[in-house]
Amino acid sequence: MQKKILIIGVCLVLVLVIGGGVFGINAMIKKDPGAAYIKITAIPTKIANAIIPPPKLENKEPEERKKIIIKYLKEMEEAEEWWQLLKMIEIEKRILKMGDLIVPTLIEIIRDSKQYSDSRMADSVLNDIIEWKNTPVDEICRMDGDWGKKVYGESVRLAKKIDIESMVPRLIEVACSKNKDIVSRGNAMDILGRLKDKRAVEPLIKLLEDKEMIIPSISVLGDIGDKRAGKMIIRRMESYRFDKDTYELCIKALGQVGGKEPIAVLMNLFKENPRDKVVMEALGTAKAEEAVPMLIELLERERDRSIEAIMITTLGCIGSDEAVDALINSQKEEGGGIIIIALGKTKNKKAIPFLEDLLKSNDEYDRKWAAESLKKITGKEYKYKR
Repeated sequence: MQKKILIIGVCLVLVLVIGGGVFGINAMIKKDPGAAYIKITAIPTKIANAIIPPPKLENKEPEERKKIIIKYLKEMEEAEEWWQLLKMIEIEKRILKMGDLIVPTLIEIIRDSKQYSDSRMADSVLNDIIEWKNTPVDEICRMDGDWGKKVYGESVRLAKKIDIESMVPRLIEVACSKNKDIVSRGNAMDILGRLKDKRAVEPLIKLLEDKEMIIPSISVLGDIGDKRAGKMIIRRMESYRFDKDTYELCIKALGQVGGKEPIAVLMNLFKENPRDKVVMEALGTAKAEEAVPMLIELLERERDRSIEAIMITTLGCIGSDEAVDALINSQKEEGGGIIIIALGKTKNKKAIPFLEDLLKSNDEYDRKWAAESLKKITGKEYKYKR
């Protein structure tokens, strides 16, 4: 039945292309062949999604579930290779329609698959579910406007219904299993980092003793952002003093974890090298108010525009009253869009009156940035003269 529907879909495409005009496909091909290709190649799958119910996994054995999902993952990969974006989205939508049982099946594919491509696509679907569960439909692909909402809207709504949190123990098991390959373990850890589930913290701290998994463990512990990881990351970073990339990863993780000890370590590093961009960014992530006086002092005499920009952004991320005052003073003296944007990052209501005054600025960009920053603080849309 499904093959018949797909054949009908292909025939329909051919009729539309040959006959032309009915849905403006000929005109679309002439205007933008690339966009036409993407839309046309998705039509058969779109028809199948609308007419044929997805396979039911409830009454299937685990191995049979895997075969069904892998079949669709391979179709997704093929669509990806041929730049068939809309077709790929429609196939993923079909997987999502199968419900909660896709999650343990996808995890098993990541854990056991001998094919890297199957594991990669399974990881991609799981990461999409996590992203879409935590993102309002209105924010999905906002850069693409109505097109993004139209294309991804149903997928996002389906993802929000899927229970992935109950599979955290299984993901932890895969991440900690020394019998599994590093890629499978790394994929499981990546998903745990995106979920930011606190249940993973203690097992991942123990993994800091596993030489193969130290670096991904530091990265994921940073993503989760639990203060319990601070001491162990501090201990580990000393071993990587002469490994620049890993040392900077530790600094970033300390900023994400935050807390008294990590901030004290970051402040010492800041005093050693006040122009270290990675350390400043970590202090901003940690919202380290201790850094504000030093940042203000350095900002007054800094002449390197790139360093100055990071200092301003760091003050914005910290967002304390003192940081807001410093940014406002700097804007009054020097101006600059980056300062207005940083005021929005503060999420501090103390910045509202100043930003509202900027809506009346003679500079169109200042007005635009002020409106955007006000929205970040208040959640409201602000009108300004364009």
